[in-house]
Order: sequence, then structure tokens, then C-alpha cells
Amino acid sequence: MSKERIEKARIQLLINHPFFGHLANYFEFEEDPEIKGPLSTKGPTLIYNPDKIREYSNEEIQTSLAHVIMHTALGHIWRRENRDKSIWTASTDQAVNHLLKASEFKLPNHIQLKASFRDKSAEEIYVEIKQEIEKKSEKKAREEQKAGDKKTNNKKQIKPKTTQNQNKKELEQYKGAGIENTIDSHEKWEEATTEQQKNIQEEWKRRMTEALEHAEKEGQLPGAIERTVRDITEPTVNWRDQLRQYVMQHARDDYNWLRPNRRLLQYDIYYPSARNEKLEIAIAVDTSGSISDHELNTFLAEVKEILNYTDNYTINLLACDAEIHSYMKITSEETSNINHQIKKFTETLKGRGGTKYSPVLEELKGKGIQLLIYLTDGKCSEKLEKPNYDVIWAISEDGTTDRITFGKTLRIKTPN
Repeated sequence: MSKERIEKARIQLLINHPFFGHLANYFEFEEDPEIKGPLSTKGPTLIYNPDKIREYSNEEIQTSLAHVIMHTALGHIWRRENRDKSIWTASTDQAVNHLLKASEFKLPNHIQLKASFRDKSAEEIYVEIKQEIEKKSEKKAREEQKAGDKKTNNKKQIKPKTTQNQNKKELEQYKGAGIENTIDSHEKWEEATTEQQKNIQEEWKRRMTEALEHAEKEGQLPGAIERTVRDITEPTVNWRDQLRQYVMQHARDDYNWLRPNRRLLQYDIYYPSARNEKLEIAIAVDTSGSISDHELNTFLAEVKEILNYTDNYTINLLACDAEIHSYMKITSEETSNINHQIKKFTETLKGRGGTKYSPVLEELKGKGIQLLIYLTDGKCSEKLEKPNYDVIWAISEDGTTDRITFGKTLRIKTPN
């Protein structure tokens, strides 16, 4: 009976939501009463729990089916990389459920969507949730330290440590999108091997293109889905992967397992620290008016995430239009308040004048910089002399690379 209801839901998707219905046809069904949610996926197999399915209305089964399909189509299974499992689970569910809502699916009443996550990728949402957990963990640590000081009058430093249980508790605010969600189950994701995951990535891009064309012919293609699919199927290189590769090339590829990375250890992730000399990196932001706040916040959040993988750095943050308006330094020793420092930097940005890169290049002379990452639209006509360090031009989505004469370029784009 449960299988027949899922088959019926798949047919209804073909009629009411042809994009999702087309993708649903690629799955085979398999019963497993042990999974926590009603549906899950494992490679080409859609797994269902008959007891859970019986609790759902036909409309809710359609929503759940579309939900698990989009996790696979968007590559959430293999995009996790080294991220915390519970936070990634919540992040991907929020991203998918926002897409479903925009596609006029009826979400179960227990699903809570955070409005600020709308139109954001799972990676962006992950950073925001993680930062929120860090803030609460640090606040709790300060309160415990204060209470301990009153009792013992012995001020000792308490380092915040976020455990899986604490993560789960914090994720309760995203009801229906946490590790114990009821719209689907992620527990079968990791049973697929890395090789299997790689093999299906390109295949799913092709399938989404076909589903897009099918839905267009039917005249039932939601705009949110079209934008998302175009972002994924266009032959562009993921800027996050590029940026991570460029930054890590400047940290010596030598690791110490006996001395774990202290920033990742607080999230119960045991990762070796890099035995590298201090990484001197500069990040400049073009404040001439061409960079949106969303692009800026996305970019800085990704840089912070990448720096979790090296253990010894100094960031030089500069804001410049025709002249430098803000200059701040953050070191790896300031781990506990790096979020505050970056937020402070973004809040004090000003400018909106013309665009010049030379003030930044002049300021960085003789400071031992190894890498400069410049967030800009590329619309600067200055003739520049190549500096004696590497430069990455992070070009905004509507920017141009025509006037860039040296260094490497990457374009900031964010799929869901």
C-alpha cells in the first residue's frame, strides 16, 4: 500500500510539478522500516519507511518526494566535504524547503523556514548557522567563566567547545530541518562511496537539464528552480573550490596529527594542523558601489571557513574605492572574536567613489604579503605593475575581467 501511494505521488508530480516528476522517474523504490523519516535516497534507490508513509497525506508525500529528489539533484550528498554533519543536514534542508515553497509545494506545518535563508546556498546557510552556534557557545563559556570566577576567584580561561549534542540542541530552532527531521532522512547518504558520488554528479546535471526542458514545454517551470538549475548546469568552475585551492597552495602541505587544528577541534572534528610559516594574506574590498552586501558577506564567510584549515595566519582587511577607507588586521590568535572583527569591518565600510587598485598595492609594499584576494567588479582602467606576490581577482557576478592584466580570476556565483 505504501509503495502504491508513492507511485501515485510520482504520477501527481508529473502532472502538477513536471520538473520534479521527471526527476522522480530515475529512482527505484526499496522498503526499509528502519529509516527515521518517510523517505531517503541511496544512489539510484529511493528508500521508504511504510509506517512513516502511512502517517502522511498524499500532498505531503509529494512534498517529501520532491524534497529528497532535490537533495540528490543539487549534489548535497557530495557537497558536504568536511563540514559538520548535523549543521549540514539543517542547512541543506533549509535550502531545499525554500525552493519547494517558491515552487508552490505545501510544506508540513512543523517545517519552520528562516526568512534570511531564502535564495541562499546550503554553504551560505551552513556558515550562518555555524556562526550562530559559535556565538552561543562563546556566550555560555563566558557565563561559566564568570560564575567560576565568583566561586573560586581564580580567573582561568574556558574555551568554548561545541559538541554534536549541543549542535543538535541549537538546531531545534530549525524545527523540521534538523538531524531528527520528519520530512526525509539523510542517514543513507554516507553509504554511497566517494567514487559512486563522483560518477553521478555529471549524470544528474544532464538529468536536470532534461527536466528543465520538459517543464518549460509544459509551461510549468518555477522561476526559483530555473535559476538554480542554470547556476548548476552552466559550465562554470565553483568559485569556492577555486578559492580554497588558491589559499591552501600558500600553506605548506605538511601536517601534524599530534597537534590537531584547534579551531576545528572545538567542533569535535579531529584534523591535523598545518606545519607552516605564518600565512600573510590580504583581502581587499572594492567599495565603489559595485559590490552588493550579499556578495561581500558570502565572500568573507567563505574566506573565514577556508582559514579553518590553516593554523597560522594574518589577514589584512582593506576597503578601498579611489582611496583606502578601512584597514584592519586579524591574526590566527584571535580565533574567539574573528566573527566580531569581520562584522566590525563590514559595518564600517564606506566609499562609493571611483575605483582604484593602486592604493591597496602601495599600502601592501614591504609587508611580506604572500597572497592578495581582491573582491571587485573589475571596472578599473588603471595601468598597474604586477606586485611580487600572487593576486586573485574575485569578480562580482555582473563584473568584467576584460581589464585584468595579471593574477588569477574567479567569478562569485552561488548555487542553492
